[in-house]
Amino acid sequence: METYKDSLLSRCKVLYVEDEEFTREELGFFLKKRVGRLITAVNGEEGLKLAKLHEPDIALVDVRMPVMDGITMCRKMREAGMDCAFIIASALSDSPTILQAVDVGIVKYIVKPLNPNQLLEVLENTAQEIWRRRFKKQAEVKGWSLEREKRLELEKRIKSAVAYFLKSATGKGPRDIQVFLGGGSLEVKAIEVLTLLEQSILASGKNGQLVAYLRHLLYKERGSELEAILGEILSVKVKIRDIQVDVNDNRDGIIFDLS
Repeated sequence: METYKDSLLSRCKVLYVEDEEFTREELGFFLKKRVGRLITAVNGEEGLKLAKLHEPDIALVDVRMPVMDGITMCRKMREAGMDCAFIIASALSDSPTILQAVDVGIVKYIVKPLNPNQLLEVLENTAQEIWRRRFKKQAEVKGWSLEREKRLELEKRIKSAVAYFLKSATGKGPRDIQVFLGGGSLEVKAIEVLTLLEQSILASGKNGQLVAYLRHLLYKERGSELEAILGEILSVKVKIRDIQVDVNDNRDGIIFDLS
């Protein structure tokens, strides 16, 4: 089960702009335990200053506020070139206000009073989209354009994670792991993975299909663990697409979809 500390939202800086003190403090207390860093402001003018200082990932903004309203604040942030996801909260649900909000590029318009759990779901989805977009920015249509250092770092972490997973699950770590990133997918090949018992069974000329079945079952039964580990490394959702077990060549291959 995902905890607050494990969620992508826990990596995000969130700017919360609300002029009503009670609402700001109550919801702020709720959010503070669930986001990476919470910054609060009492109006759009203060919010804009804090946004320029802290460069938040997400801005949760009330519409009607003194000094500077929320939509004006968001527009000025956009004009300043800030890459921030805007969530507008307002007691109003009139079309002109919604159209103005859409014009500045909001990701969600929420009518007050806010339900904390529904808001949390919106924030979690927004955080996932932020990290997915950042991850995909590193990719080209047919391959990755990561800087060499970044690519090597990711590959090293993936190899280490897969090796640890296999060692923990079977008692035998692979001799080598090959990693291929590109086109929204990840392919991992683990070489010389068979345990001594599995090799003995194969050497006897019997039950080769059983060995292949059991290794395939391992990835089916415990694949969610591996998906979670790799998702943490890559900051995207990772899902197993295909499992390729070759007992004769003593290697396993797994292809993951990244989204």
